[in-house]
Amino acid sequence: MNRYLGIAALFIVFLFLIFPIRGFAQLNPDANLTIHFTGMGPHLNQNLYLRVVDKGTMKETGRIVQQITTTNFDIVIDAVTAGRSYFIDFFSDHNSNGLYDAPPVDHA
Repeated sequence: MNRYLGIAALFIVFLFLIFPIRGFAQLNPDANLTIHFTGMGPHLNQNLYLRVVDKGTMKETGRIVQQITTTNFDIVIDAVTAGRSYFIDFFSDHNSNGLYDAPPVDHA
């Protein structure tokens, strides 16, 4: 069962990375980025690493590390400017080494 949840989580992340940000995140008037995570039960007590990179400059504009303590949660980060485009990279540290390891070791 956990294997199928992991595959589903990877597929969701893949979709998140392929489709435009507006499908999974929203820009509020304060230019904060809010990302809604759901179905994260397989990653409880793991750290989630997230960074925001400006597509135009390729500079990182924000980074956050947060322990996953609930299945559904939001991350709000003040790292965007309205009208610009961004890459959002994130992964759950499945093996708890504090580093990104390519799947299937970590879930990205």
